[in-house]
Amino acid sequence: MDLGDASSNLLGGAESTKDLVMTEASVDSPPRRLESRAPKYPARARAKGIEGKVTLSLLIGTNGQVAKVRVLDAEPAGVFEDAAKDAVMAWRFDPATYRGQTVKIWAEQVVNFSLL
Repeated sequence: MDLGDASSNLLGGAESTKDLVMTEASVDSPPRRLESRAPKYPARARAKGIEGKVTLSLLIGTNGQVAKVRVLDAEPAGVFEDAAKDAVMAWRFDPATYRGQTVKIWAEQVVNFSLL
């Protein structure tokens, strides 16, 4: 079966890229963090000397703002997830691009919690 030029149009025309949600592996330029704030260390974890990390998946919009957050993993579980999610919702990014246009993207981010 000859697809002709159809394979180059699988993602639609230039206007359709605004609705695409891509992954880090599929974009020409990944998002770059511009602004971030450190998460608030949970008081109970600080008092007990607990350290850990949370791996998140962020949906970063074409405007560079975080639209959604999903927890992928947390060590230890049930301690730092809310603080990590609250912090990354305020982060700002230079958005990802695909074929010269900004696109929405799911990107993975690890937030570490350590006592110094």
